Amino acid sequence: ASLLLLKKIAVEKTALTGLKKQFRAARLAYKKMAVLTEYFNPYQTKQLNGPAIPRIESEVADIIIPPQGFQAIEQLLFADWDISTGHKQLADLADEMIRTLTAIEKEPDRRNKFKKELVFDAMRATVVSITTTGITGFDSPIAGHSVPEAVASLEGVLNLIPFFTSETEKEKLRHLSSFSILINKTILYLKQQGSFNDFDRLGFITRFINPLFQQLVKARINTGVGIP
Repeated sequence: ASLLLLKKIAVEKTALTGLKKQFRAARLAYKKMAVLTEYFNPYQTKQLNGPAIPRIESEVADIIIPPQGFQAIEQLLFADWDISTGHKQLADLADEMIRTLTAIEKEPDRRNKFKKELVFDAMRATVVSITTTGITGFDSPIAGHSVPEAVASLEGVLNLIPFFTSETEKEKLRHLSSFSILINKTILYLKQQGSFNDFDRLGFITRFINPLFQQLVKARINTGVGIP
């Protein structure tokens, strides 16, 4: 819905300030979803959030694919904005992404691939990516929106925890509660941070990410979920 709105206001030629605001909202919505899509749909992820550089088609090396997805939009809005052509370019980029998301949504037998060990591994991969491509700025190189997006990623992980519990599995819920508490503490810490450039990355990794990763592994073992 947030991406559809971004396309809509681009077509309406909304001012750049409004476009940037909606772009940030769309990115946060994506980050919550990306816990699953970046793990289960790696090819589509390149179309949704690949680096803002041309790439080649893996099977046909002489086909050059122009930049796509959020990082291409970020480059357009925060560095290369041209009021005469920008709205059309933005609407086209958003439209490509909407088509990709629709294809993911309509993927045959989509639910059958979400096995518990794979979903847990997707959560693990998200914690790693927050450290490697998130707080480093790789994922948001110009807008500097990485800290709020780390919050959204952790909220996406938090939303998956009920997938491993039910009303009849109170023991599993107990094992996962420590993991949930630590996620919420990490989210609270991130929300209290200032600018991207002043963010203490090393302190964050040692005080929060490393314990969070350790607790995630313990939660997987204690709930009986295997390694994929």
